[in-house]
Amino acid sequence: MGLEERIRLFRALAWTLAPLAGLLFAMGPTAASPVATGGVLDLSGWDFSSRPPVYLSGEWEFYWLQLLEPADFRRADPPVPTGMIRVPGAWNGLDVGGRRAGGDGYATYRLIVRLPQAAASPEREVAPLGLQVPWTFTAYRMWVNGALAAENGKVGVSPSDMIPMSKPRAVWIAPEGDTLELIVQVSNFFHRNGGLWNSPLLGASDKIVHRNTVRQALDTLMFGAILFMSLYHVALFLLFRERPAYLYLSVTSIAVALRTLVTSEHMLDRLFDIPWQLELRIEYITGYVVTLAFMAFVNAAFPGQAPPATTWAVRAIGWTGIAATLFAPTRFSSRLILVFEVGIFIILIYGCWHFLVVVSRRRAGSKLILFGIVMLLFALIHDMLHYNLLGADHDLLPLGFCFLLLMQSINLAQQFATVYRREMALAAENKDLLATVQAQLEEVRESRRTIAAADEHLRRGIAERLHGRVQAQLLIIRQKVLTLKGIVASSPEGARKLADAIVGELDEVREREIRQVGHLLHPSIVTVGLLPAVESLADRFAVPPLVIDVAPDAEVAARDDAGRIPMPVRRTAYRVLEEALANVHAHADARRVSITLSIIPGEPFEVLEMVVEDDGRGFDPGRNEIGLGLKTIAARVGAMDGHWSIAGAPGAGTIVRVALPLSGEAGHGEPSAAS
Repeated sequence: MGLEERIRLFRALAWTLAPLAGLLFAMGPTAASPVATGGVLDLSGWDFSSRPPVYLSGEWEFYWLQLLEPADFRRADPPVPTGMIRVPGAWNGLDVGGRRAGGDGYATYRLIVRLPQAAASPEREVAPLGLQVPWTFTAYRMWVNGALAAENGKVGVSPSDMIPMSKPRAVWIAPEGDTLELIVQVSNFFHRNGGLWNSPLLGASDKIVHRNTVRQALDTLMFGAILFMSLYHVALFLLFRERPAYLYLSVTSIAVALRTLVTSEHMLDRLFDIPWQLELRIEYITGYVVTLAFMAFVNAAFPGQAPPATTWAVRAIGWTGIAATLFAPTRFSSRLILVFEVGIFIILIYGCWHFLVVVSRRRAGSKLILFGIVMLLFALIHDMLHYNLLGADHDLLPLGFCFLLLMQSINLAQQFATVYRREMALAAENKDLLATVQAQLEEVRESRRTIAAADEHLRRGIAERLHGRVQAQLLIIRQKVLTLKGIVASSPEGARKLADAIVGELDEVREREIRQVGHLLHPSIVTVGLLPAVESLADRFAVPPLVIDVAPDAEVAARDDAGRIPMPVRRTAYRVLEEALANVHAHADARRVSITLSIIPGEPFEVLEMVVEDDGRGFDPGRNEIGLGLKTIAARVGAMDGHWSIAGAPGAGTIVRVALPLSGEAGHGEPSAAS
């Protein structure tokens, strides 16, 4: 890859990352929020009516292996904290009495929140507050100012004594003073992490409602949009079975849509109250399926471009993760997900860089798909960070995947537009071709009509000759025969002379009329050779004087009857010369006519060239119509795949050129004429 290509790739990557960086920045906190210290969070200067809700993050009091209630803190000897713990986070690794806590266990969290001072006027109403309690690992009970406010699952001291659950809840608080006491019991025996993994969110009730409504609407919108696109790609696959990439993208879409329902706002659990283990397995399995199906999509859309090692690594991790999630305890599969995240992160980074090479090769649609893949990749990276307590407080995978689907839709639109333009161009070409074919068919029909008209003209001429001159001569001969019959007895000498005259007239009819009619019907003289046939035409059209010029290379062939000039070519040449000489005789008023015969070498056949030239009155080349004779020439020459031309000018004579290939077979070409 050259330097210019590398610069172009880095520029494309920078333009791709810029909007995502802006998106992540926009979704981050817009103002510095107070942080709890020593189990106390001071919000006395926080105006809930004008400022956004605040996360109750920071140091909480922590009581390990104790499930305490509000009454326990009212005793004369209140419990002593094990220590302080940071929220959000897990208690994993916390130093408890010289030992590091694991994921399993139970504990109590406690936080004191100082609220803004209430107004001095007793008539002023204090706006109710909302407390958004996210899911924890993996069950909790929460008291606010001594009253049980929320619980999720069942808190217990052993796996058999508890029920895990991950359903976010919102509770409403009407503070009676300027302090909130939050006590939260948490237990976990089903996940690798335990504790308050997410921070509760405190704010004005209307802002909490607005936040939840927007987030739930966004999840619903993402689910519907992605599911619709999955059905769309299923339809594309059913229409184009030879393109499995559509099916793989549809499977990816369905997995992302289903995963949207069990993450973020946990819409599926809100609707059907499904068991926690099932919800977690759906979350993990859909993540693996997304990876497997999307890798299959890339391989199908751009075959041979993804490194085989990458494909095999994704398949190994994906199928191993699915099997572990289905058959192993959730605590084990939750540990395996860390390996999956690290492995997929490395593979996707490598695959994305390799895909830049595909873009540099200018594969169709690769730029759009790369843009979508990069956005999806960073959405995945964000979600990995989010589930490890970094990044914005929302899943971006559905949004990133929607962006990829948008890029794929634009790519499909471009492909369909290209195909449409090609079809329109092809339709235009076909229209032109159809017009050409129709014109050629019309020329063929015109040639057939011309030949039919020439044939009719010939038949009419023969009929007129037979019924005119021949019949008149025969009637005269008949009358003489009757006269002969009457004088045979009385004048033998006169009868003999009259009989001789009758025989002479019969010979003249036979030689002149009958033989010429026979030549008109079938020029049998062409069987002797082309030159004898041409000479017979010269005898027929003796006026004006006619000169025959035969090139030396054509002399032998023109006199030969063995077949160098095939019989179909001879007949066509004879008829063409006959029509040309007839035109000269009828219209040229020439003083001299010449016929030139030559054979021109060529591939795959030699060509017989005939030139008929006269010094007559000529013609105007600007005339649009030609007579029957020239139409007949055109039809006969075209039937032999030959070419002809006519040239002349008023008062300068006429030249007719004809070229006939010596193939001996009638072709399918159309006649051509140039003047």
